[in-house]
Amino acid sequence: VLADGVKRAAERIGRGADKFAMHVGGQELPAHDPKFGFHWALAYRLDATPGRHTQGPGMAIAGIPIPEYDRQSQYNRQPGHMLGCCVTHVIQSLGLCTFVYWAYPHGEVLLEDVKAVTGWEFTWEEVFTTGERIADIRHAFNLREGINPKQFTFPGRIAGRPPKEAGPLKGITLDEEAMDREYYAAMQWDLETARPAKQRLIELGLEDVARDLWP
Repeated sequence: VLADGVKRAAERIGRGADKFAMHVGGQELPAHDPKFGFHWALAYRLDATPGRHTQGPGMAIAGIPIPEYDRQSQYNRQPGHMLGCCVTHVIQSLGLCTFVYWAYPHGEVLLEDVKAVTGWEFTWEEVFTTGERIADIRHAFNLREGINPKQFTFPGRIAGRPPKEAGPLKGITLDEEAMDREYYAAMQWDLETARPAKQRLIELGLEDVARDLWP
């Protein structure tokens, strides 16, 4: 019954078992509560591989030109959070360990590492653009296969519906709609279809993806 995960198990058990299945899109959630780290409130649902704690920036190291935002607030997180996500995509695509990256004394070390291996003069603007390209092509694959992140929602217990009555997360309920609206605007995704803007895909060098999504 449990071999295929909690989503399938709840479907087989029935009788309201889905209320106890803590997952997003069939992926069981890790130990990190999105009511505490709001970056997970976005990454768990909107990343192309939902429910993973390794997506979405929880912290940033010095030297990366990302606009400041209040990490303790669910609102006004963009474009800082979006650009942080782009850096994370680049880090993972380079095959680097995120923990090693967080141990860097300064962000310039990342650019120096890329240059040492490839000879490329990599700028932060190129890092952000590359990360956005990675995010969009992963996202576009899901859209092509009929998977829209708008269909993913948090179980009530994870979202704080109803909110906790005691403890450090007392009274917190995730405002998924507001966070989605800000993030989609930063990524230039349509709020309903989740399709990236055609012109933005072309600007990112993803003309083939634009043709697929915007025939």
